[in-house]
Amino acid sequence: MWVYRYENARGDVLCIGTHGEPQSQKLSLGGFRIVPSARANLSGFSPEQEAVSLGVGMEEKAYWSKLFRIAGSMGLPELARVVGGKCVFLPAANGRVGESNDIEALSWALECLADFEESAGIRIVTGQDLGHGMLSNGISSLQFMSERFRGVIVSDTSKPTGEGNYQLMRGYVDAAGIDWQKLHFGILGCGNIGQHLVSRLKEDGVMITVLEPNKKTSQELSDNGITVLDSSEKPRFLKLPIDLLAVNAVGASLDSASCEIIAANKQIKLVSGCENLVMPNSSDSEILRRAKKMYVHTELCGMMGYLTAVENYLAVAAGKPFNIAGMFEAAAGLRTVAKQTTSKVLLENFARSFEDVARESYS
Repeated sequence: MWVYRYENARGDVLCIGTHGEPQSQKLSLGGFRIVPSARANLSGFSPEQEAVSLGVGMEEKAYWSKLFRIAGSMGLPELARVVGGKCVFLPAANGRVGESNDIEALSWALECLADFEESAGIRIVTGQDLGHGMLSNGISSLQFMSERFRGVIVSDTSKPTGEGNYQLMRGYVDAAGIDWQKLHFGILGCGNIGQHLVSRLKEDGVMITVLEPNKKTSQELSDNGITVLDSSEKPRFLKLPIDLLAVNAVGASLDSASCEIIAANKQIKLVSGCENLVMPNSSDSEILRRAKKMYVHTELCGMMGYLTAVENYLAVAAGKPFNIAGMFEAAAGLRTVAKQTTSKVLLENFARSFEDVARESYS
């Protein structure tokens, strides 16, 4: 993996992590993250390390989509060019979105992206991540960037991502022979991805319980007839008689203590989702496997978001209209993947993980 660091006299820092070899013209996928001040102030925080960690996660998404041959109609022939990466922007004082120097800071970051493409010979395809919103001039940060750099994608990738999560759960249930209508779904984190999942599950008329810290979102869900718990009630939430758990929060939701609670919950059958950096200790996945809980790594399940960005980028480059409906059709392929892989895992009585079985089956 290559990491490029840009810094100016004002103190703005942009780190670009990519798996693309220099001058390869690869498509480097990964969101443009504007580091929140709370995260930047964490002990030992490093924008380089953030770019590496998140870029590795994106490369995992790319790996699985290539293995399963899942993508939109334009992205499928170009999958060999796709690699994982991440743009991590650490603004100087008053440079975050909504602050007095936000336009100056983002303008400089865009100059860096252009320089990177020219000097490194790699194409940046990026979009929304943490830290975006309305700039001090009343324009959204993504709109501002996309109007000045073609690699910034403004399509709502959350809906295809949530659809991928939904289809994967359907595939698991198909293989397990469970009645979908009788299941209780738990959703940990209900941002844009989680809300798409809620809307799909609500259409199906199934039981849903959500753990969500945002008060406004919680109230909207409650008004819509959804049971909502506050994030302070996470241990209680994980002990509820939930059958399928979707993890779509900000990060590190599946810490060791949470994995132990899930393992002890006899009702939980599947854990999946689309959260980046979900499990601080990756070996904790073994806690779930030993407890015979199907765990689908969130970097596998979250591929549809980056694939949507690829499709949008290629469509614009070819002068063709981008149709997001095609990404929902592509997401349906995850149902078949999940069904076939789950069947083997269950047949082996969890002797191997979902990932190991999928890797062998599709290689």
